[in-house]
Formats: sequence, C-alpha cells, structure tokens
Amino acid sequence: MLLIAFLVATTMNAQWVVTPSTAITSYSQPNWKVDADLNDKYMVITYGNQHPSTSPGGTGTWLKVYDSNSNPITGDIGVFNIGFNVSRVQISSANIIYVLGVHSYSAVNKLVLKRYNTSGAFLGSTIVNHNIGGSMYDLALADNGDVLVSLFEGNNVRIRAYNSSLTYKGVINVASGITHYHLPTSNLRAQNIDFNNGKILIGYSRGVHSSLTSYIKKYTYNTISPAASALTNTYTFAGGFNRRNLESNNSHQVALRANGDVFYINGLYGVKRISGASTYNVYPNPKTKVNVDVADNLLISWTDSSRAKARLYNVGNSFVHYYQEDGNINGSWASAFHDCKFVLAGDKSFQGTNYHTNRKPHFQVFNCSDCQVGAPATADFEFRFPNQVISMPSLYGPQEVTELCLVDDLLVDGTPSCNEDGYFVEIAEFDLMSWSNVVVLHSAWVCAGCTAPNNIDIASFLPAGYQLRPNKVYRFRLAVGSPWHAVDKFFTIACCEREIIGWEDEEQEHIELPREQRSGDNRQLEVAVAPNPAKDFVTVDFSKEEVNGEAAISITNIAGRTLFSMTTEERKVQIDISKWEKGIYLCSISINGKEATKKIIKR
Repeated sequence: MLLIAFLVATTMNAQWVVTPSTAITSYSQPNWKVDADLNDKYMVITYGNQHPSTSPGGTGTWLKVYDSNSNPITGDIGVFNIGFNVSRVQISSANIIYVLGVHSYSAVNKLVLKRYNTSGAFLGSTIVNHNIGGSMYDLALADNGDVLVSLFEGNNVRIRAYNSSLTYKGVINVASGITHYHLPTSNLRAQNIDFNNGKILIGYSRGVHSSLTSYIKKYTYNTISPAASALTNTYTFAGGFNRRNLESNNSHQVALRANGDVFYINGLYGVKRISGASTYNVYPNPKTKVNVDVADNLLISWTDSSRAKARLYNVGNSFVHYYQEDGNINGSWASAFHDCKFVLAGDKSFQGTNYHTNRKPHFQVFNCSDCQVGAPATADFEFRFPNQVISMPSLYGPQEVTELCLVDDLLVDGTPSCNEDGYFVEIAEFDLMSWSNVVVLHSAWVCAGCTAPNNIDIASFLPAGYQLRPNKVYRFRLAVGSPWHAVDKFFTIACCEREIIGWEDEEQEHIELPREQRSGDNRQLEVAVAPNPAKDFVTVDFSKEEVNGEAAISITNIAGRTLFSMTTEERKVQIDISKWEKGIYLCSISINGKEATKKIIKR
C-alpha cells in the first residue's frame, strides 16, 4: 500500500454544492410538461399535466417560485387551464417572471403571455395569438428587458416583441410559406430561440430527415423598432430539429454565446457548434438540450432510462464535468443555466413510455461540481478521450481497461474529485496477473494547494525518453487530500483512429473533423507557443500562417475563466503572464476560420 505524508491546511475547499432531487409539488400525474429558469436570487419552474386530476382545477399549468437555496417561496400557482401544451418561463434580472402558454377561452385555445412577481402576484397578461394549436412557440428575454415570443402562425415563423410591461412593440418576420414535412397543410415541426449580447438566434425546421434543409438565423435586435432588426447570419444544415425530445418540449435546441458562437442540435447527428465559417461536432447525442450561461459555459443535458444527465464545457470548449441526477427524472425534462448554476426538472415517465403511473415532477440543482460541503476529500477521474473499454484477465477475474489512442492527447479529467486541497499522480506499468507494479514511472504530489483539473496530461509525467507502448497495461492513480483518498484505473495504448465512447448508457460515436478539414485541407494550424514552461512572458507565434484580417487569441485557466483575449493582425504576440498563478492554461487561437488550442505551463 502506498503511504503518503501530506501536510496542508485542513480547510475543506468544496468546489460547489448540489441539492438532492426534490419533488416540485405534492400532486401526482401520469405525465408532466416542465420548464424552468433561474437568476442570481430566484428559480422558477412551471409544470403542467396531461390529464384531469385531483390537483387544483384539474388539468392545467402551475408556477412555483424558489429562493437561491432552492426553498419554495410560493405554493402551486395556477397559470393556465391547459397543461398538455408546454409552458415557457423566464425570469428577468429585475426579478419579473414571464410565463407563455395556452389557455382555453370558451373552447378557443389562445397563446397567452403572463407576468408575475417573485411572491407569486399576478401583474397582467396579453394574448399573443387568438387561435393557436400545438406547441410551436418559445420565449426569450432581451438585454434591455424586452420579452420575445417566437411562434408559428399560418405558415409563417415570427418573433413578436413586447416591453417589460407586455406592451406590444412589433414583429420580426423570419420565414413564410413553410409546411409540415409529412403533412403539407399542417404545422411546422420545430422552432426555438435564444438571446445573447444584443442578438436573437432562431432555429426552425419542417421535420427530421437527411434530405431536409433546416435553418438558423441570427438578428441584431433593434430595441426601438423590432421590425427593423437586421438579419446578420443565416446558417443551413441537413437533418432538422426534433419536434419532441423524449416527450419533452423542443426548447433549448439552439444557444448563442456572447462571442457569436452558435450551438444547435441536429436531430440526426447531435450537438454542433458554429464558430466563424466552421462547424464542429460537440457531442453525438441528438436527443439533448443546450444552454449557455452568462460566462459562456455550455451545458448539454438529456435523460436516459434511469435518470437525467448533463455535461459541462467551458468557454474554451473543453469538457469540464459530467453530472447525474438522483434518478427521479427520466422522461420529460427541462434545463436552465445561469452563472455556472443549473437546474434539471422533469418527471419519471421512463422516456415517455409510461402514461399509467401517477408520479410527481422533480427538480435538482447543480453547480460546477457535485460535491457536498463538509464531506471528506474524494478522488475520482475519467479519461478524457477513451476509444473503448475492454475486459482483460487479472488475478482477481476480468478487469476493465480503457483503451486510449496515440493520436489523441492523453488527458485525465480530475474534476469529479471533491473537497480536495491538493492532488497526487502515480503512473505505473502494471501486471494484471500478479497484480503488482512492473515499474513505477511517476509518483508524487503535483500541487499542495490545487483542486484536480480537467486536463492532467499523462505524457507530462513520464520519465525523459520513455514512450508508452501498445500491448502494455498501465495503472493511473489519482489521490486527493487532506486526509488523502485515492482511486486507481487501468489503461492501455493503441494505434487507432480518433473515436470516443460516451459515458454510461451512451453509444459509441465517431468524431468528425471540422467542415473545412473535411473538404480536403487536413493541415494542422501552425502555431508555436514559447517558452513553455514559461515564467514571465510567453510568445504566441503563427508567422507561418497566412493571416487575412485579424487573428483571435484567448487564454483560460483550468476553471474556464478567461484571463487574456485579443484580436490582432500581428503574427507574433508576446503576453505577460508574470502575475498568473503557477499551473496549466489553455491558449486558443483562431485564424482564417481555423482553430488550435495550445497548453501553457506557468512555472
């Protein structure tokens, strides 16, 4: 057994808090439609049922408000008398709640926008559409407090704008003459919107099919005259947006970063990112939702047969953390994301297959880790780019061994660890049959005052001149403290193509290259960063690239916070890092639509 002496301050540095999965209401229904939003002070959830029940008023949609600690402020507030159609909810920075949904007036279904304060008091409403069917509508808030409603009426996609008091301001006509892919006279299949940094993003499609052209449009919002909002970008792709994701609403299929990056969900191929003129694959699951927070972090959420799950990416597009809800949400779900805090809400309808068992909707709130305050230090990690997990014989029976590809960066994600004040790495060539080390390649504490990062580089800990070899098994140990706790996992090396297996219950997918590389240009972006490691200054050199216009450079720390960013027409830039803490940083460079990421080690 490895004995380690580790003397540091004993203060627990819990990364962030997770609340347990909690019932939203005491009422039970066979199917719930849910939406949620949150800001710095409050969280709001709307929930509607499919069938008449013992809940107030029978079938309907309700609203509940919570404080920042997830404690309910209000009871079940009746909002609409129809619960089958999904409601949309948003809370403004001024703590005004807007709810969009369908209400029946004398057997006529009307799309209604309502307004509440955080005590649950009704502040007024307006009818958006006097005769609407289906759920082809979405809701977003502009930076200036305006309320934006996107909807499909007639054969037209439109965005209606209201001020914060629900006074109508104008309409943006997005598209016309649209018909259903399967039924030419019926409704559009999906449309959804997002707003960020003065821009509106709207995506829509007639269905999901490889032959369909789907559209995403970006507008610069005109706060004085919304109808004069300028269309700045139109993106098209083959595939389409899902009308429903596992019996949930189709909202959150597009998301917009402040820097202009677009995220969308292709109903055939999964989550994509558009940056400049290039499209990149982010995650291969097509039945997901995407959210971007105020710091431009990306959240991807979904449900499987057991629970709701999520993946967090930082502003530099690096994977940060993987989350699992406690197991009360595996059907309809909604996600909301604000300042690295997010909520997953939904029901346990077994991915929309069980409509006969009454159940309560639940929610669970997460932050940038699933650590509990006051808990002991706990080590955990995942290999960042696994190819596959294989079973190999060992002294104690079959042993799982992760296969890593030599073409990938050999990175370990240590962020699932909790409450650590430092972390330790040991790498050894290992004999599974004797269950002993063949040779220890590295064994030492890496940092006595740091949490385990998401980019622990295996290669950086190997002895000079040592090469990892195929057909050998290696043991990677991550320990955290104090008091210390360790976990071991085994890996082997293979000469393979760039493939990745997902997390639990996900299918293996092939990661495609960016669009411009698929067209035939496979040359890597030629960027040099030196010296590296560096102490005071580092130079980013891309003088071998033909720069037409500006190049963009940004540097983030391992937590995803941007420490440096600039655009330049120079081909060599010197950056002062003398005041930065020791550690690993990621430098992202974008030139002529191509991107590269380089690691910087600060001594």
